[in-house]
Amino acid sequence: MVTVPLVAILAVGLFLLVKFGKQGLGGAVVGVFLGLALASTTVGPPIIDGLQTFCDTVISSIQAGLNGGGR
Repeated sequence: MVTVPLVAILAVGLFLLVKFGKQGLGGAVVGVFLGLALASTTVGPPIIDGLQTFCDTVISSIQAGLNGGGR
């Protein structure tokens, strides 16, 4: 089970990797682990729903623009 302290530690690790310019393969791996850990907590589903809504909105806007709906 993933706990909030684990997510916090991974988030701090990712922040430090990005802040000090060390984001390479290590940053990508920490980011993946952070995402997996965050998704399995209680805040994961609302984040996923928000991202899905955002993606649907962007795709709808692009489709409307391609179909001439933006004119």
